[in-house]
Amino acid sequence: MGSKYWVWLQLAFGEGVSTERFITHYDNALQVYEDGSENRRISGAFTKTQLELMDKIPLSRAEEIIENCNKNRWKILTPDMERYPKRLLELPNFPLVLYYVGTFPDVDREPLIAMVGARDATTYGLKMASVLAGDLAKAGMIIVSGGALGIDSECHRATIEAGGRTVAVLGNGFGVNYLAKNRELWNSVARNGAVITEFRPGTPASRYSFPIRNRIISGLSLGTVVVEASQKSGSLITAKCACDQGRDVFAVPGEVINTAFYGGNKLIKDGAKPVFSAMDVIEEYSGRFIGKINCAAVEDFTSPQNNKNEEIRKTKLPAPETLSSAAKIVYECIGTEEPIGVDVIIEKSGLENRKVIVCLTELELAGIVECLAGRKYIAKA
Repeated sequence: MGSKYWVWLQLAFGEGVSTERFITHYDNALQVYEDGSENRRISGAFTKTQLELMDKIPLSRAEEIIENCNKNRWKILTPDMERYPKRLLELPNFPLVLYYVGTFPDVDREPLIAMVGARDATTYGLKMASVLAGDLAKAGMIIVSGGALGIDSECHRATIEAGGRTVAVLGNGFGVNYLAKNRELWNSVARNGAVITEFRPGTPASRYSFPIRNRIISGLSLGTVVVEASQKSGSLITAKCACDQGRDVFAVPGEVINTAFYGGNKLIKDGAKPVFSAMDVIEEYSGRFIGKINCAAVEDFTSPQNNKNEEIRKTKLPAPETLSSAAKIVYECIGTEEPIGVDVIIEKSGLENRKVIVCLTELELAGIVECLAGRKYIAKA
């Protein structure tokens, strides 16, 4: 069984380290083991410390870990297995071993989105996490988070309540008494998805382990949504990992005078896509996952400011039958939520500049659009 050689290699490498040098010389961990000490040294694929540890660590150590996993029904996933995500193999520091309970998702064929945020979250942040995670789950997206208190827990909980699937990536190994108050939530996550960790059983959580696991949260996902983050939030590490990995970065806007939202607002300033509703995320991927993302399931959004079922997407007034065909085309380009400029309308409609101006006047006279400051137009509800 090849798993024991990967576990042995992980014992020598540790977690989160670069795998680029090793993978250019060897196809798998069994080849590394069988190559022997001298050939490994000559290959130039390993550091001095790694070479020393590979010589010192017996294969029996890895076999003991696997036996412990089997006894506790902890499953193992290694890079040579078909289920191992190609998304992770793309990383220059892909995990040599993943331990998990539950059902590991088909990552490369499913729409996974990461949601992260503060442990000591604000009421607003928790409500946003709940509404967004619930709506994304209803649409068919799998929510990935870190299993921690605060925003992470709210995302997992809301996903499960919405009948969706979720993945918790831990910063500790199985079998340690860490975050006992979240134990039941983790069990629920395992029943509705998977709890995953790169750290071998018995590894305690530390300030070093969480940044290491964050690259897995972002690496599994198409993009990362930062719900709430202060200036020094660990969520920003996940966002940076996502950016470095070529994944999308989203952020929920917050009060500019509230330091709890400094990190998220800064991400938006630096180019992250702002998220006001689940559709801001869904629209980025619905075309790539036809049949797996159901936009209609979240057409009626709930306001993040309260728990009432108030529709926040307003329906615009119907177009009069007397409108010209060109005016109807222009009207289709204008929504009720955000004012839109003339140049954007021209681009979306495909009509000539002069024709669009005439149509906008027609729509204003019909009383179904309003011209705002800066020559921006919005449809009336």
